[in-house]
Amino acid sequence: MEDIVVSMYDHMYVTKRNGDRVPVSFNEVSTRIQRLAEGLPHVNPDLVSQKVCSQIHDGIKTSELDEFAAELAAALADVLAAAASTIKSHLATSALELIGVVPVDVCVVLHK
Repeated sequence: MEDIVVSMYDHMYVTKRNGDRVPVSFNEVSTRIQRLAEGLPHVNPDLVSQKVCSQIHDGIKTSELDEFAAELAAALADVLAAAASTIKSHLATSALELIGVVPVDVCVVLHK
């Protein structure tokens, strides 16, 4: 069996949905993610593009790239939402403490 040597001049290819193999275009990946992220304020398309492009390997299917990008964008949005929720909770607790109400007192009142 012959060893396969990949030269640095060889191209990496992606497999499109119709089965065609085409050279990778990182700009196309980034442009597609930017277009799909329009109107989604909690998605950073540059960060998603960077992480998706880092997963590209020869022969990867474009459908796999789309799935990974969607999962990543959702995960990043969840992290952002969780962080925002934590910050809001902390600010609310701090505001209650400023007016002299301890959060435990609020729990007791709500429980009654």
